[in-house]
Amino acid sequence: MKDLGKIFLQRGVLIIILVIGFINRLLFLFQPIRYDEAFNFIVFASSFPTIISNYSLPNNHILHTIFVFLSNKLLNCSYPCCLRLPAFIAGCLLPLLVYFIGKSIYDKPTALFCSGLVSSSSILIEYSTNARGYTMIILFFLLILYSIEYFLKKGKNKKGWSFFILFSVLGLYTIPIMVYPLLTAIFWFLFTLKEKNENLNVRNTLVDLLKALGIIFLLVFILYSPVIIKSGFAPFIKNRFILPHTFSTFIKELQQTLLKIWEQWNRDIPLYIRIILGLSLVISLIFNSQLRKKHFCLSLSAILAAFLILFFMRRVAPARCYLYSLPLYLMMLSASFVWSIEVILNKIRTSFHIRDYIIYFFLLCFILIISYSVIKNKSIIYSQETGSLRSAEKIVLDLKNILRKGDCVVSFCPADAILAYYFYLHQIPSAYFQFSCLRDFKKIKRIFIIVRDDQNLETLLRRYAKRLLFLKNSVLKYRYEDAKVYLYTK
Repeated sequence: MKDLGKIFLQRGVLIIILVIGFINRLLFLFQPIRYDEAFNFIVFASSFPTIISNYSLPNNHILHTIFVFLSNKLLNCSYPCCLRLPAFIAGCLLPLLVYFIGKSIYDKPTALFCSGLVSSSSILIEYSTNARGYTMIILFFLLILYSIEYFLKKGKNKKGWSFFILFSVLGLYTIPIMVYPLLTAIFWFLFTLKEKNENLNVRNTLVDLLKALGIIFLLVFILYSPVIIKSGFAPFIKNRFILPHTFSTFIKELQQTLLKIWEQWNRDIPLYIRIILGLSLVISLIFNSQLRKKHFCLSLSAILAAFLILFFMRRVAPARCYLYSLPLYLMMLSASFVWSIEVILNKIRTSFHIRDYIIYFFLLCFILIISYSVIKNKSIIYSQETGSLRSAEKIVLDLKNILRKGDCVVSFCPADAILAYYFYLHQIPSAYFQFSCLRDFKKIKRIFIIVRDDQNLETLLRRYAKRLLFLKNSVLKYRYEDAKVYLYTK
């Protein structure tokens, strides 16, 4: 009966965690659209052939864009919440998957604790409500780890390798940076190969791994063949976002990115919770050899994979590209905290039945406190990740009422794609918008120039449109929360 009660308790806590995670994400699903998701929708998601063949910019997360296209067509809805459904669904599944993996690597209390931290993580909530492919990458990474933990390590090779290949291919077809989490998973597999099955034949397993990687390469090549036929290999090896930097620039970028990663992973977590979890981690590394070994293998897998690719490419990806490692970090913190609580409860001779209630009490307190902090701080709303212009829709609706023949609207990155999206959404003719309306300059009577509050009009004109430098004499007409609208009258 006690075991049955324990099972019901754990399942009840898991359901609460999943509900909290869902609510946390739902609250931010309807926020204003951001630059990257607007650009992706306007440029790439217009038709299926465009999606699978146009990789002129890595903004096109192909598999994710396919799901955005399907969501748009099936629901007949172009609102941000509809475009975000693929990322949202993937984000809502993360706490559940983390639970199963944490249970296999550590134990159930750790799995539940980590699941709770994932459900309330500010940066994971943000990317669960941003129509980009990053939560899908994390999802496929966790599914690869699941394949390793529940099938390959137990000798169930047929299922294990099938899932390993499937989720690797899907991840790589979403974003090529899936190579980071894939290599992390491979290192984890190699470091812990005989953990659950001492009779596992290492030589045969390594041969199977090489075969699987060959199949993955072939399938990914086939999936990307429309891009290769159209543009060759240039989008993958010569785009400006992956060209190597000088060593000094690379080191500087690496330092900045590491700081950004740390800031993102800890955002909206109160300082005292960070201190408690951090101290638990340090203490467990000193006094618990079993946890130390697992933490070491897990962290070494991620660090080794990342640095091998980084030093080979000599180019640092944006901090968001390393979000796949966050669940691993939270798993280590959770395992250390649960162990620390158990040590304290052992010292005061608390019964085993009460221990679970105390651990889950701390867990639910932490989740609710962090979730409240996320909502109260509005860090997600004010985040500049992937570009933002919060007042864009209000600007467009105001312009809709005053635009007339002879008017033109000009803007610069990141406002341009966001405004273009809202022009499309509210059915304002594109002839009014951007540089296309300046082609017949003689017919233009008024030009509205929209810039973000932190941008300078003259600087933008000198950098992006020197031929329009005369617009620097425009008059500031309207002010919005995070934008300025200038008016030039001929």
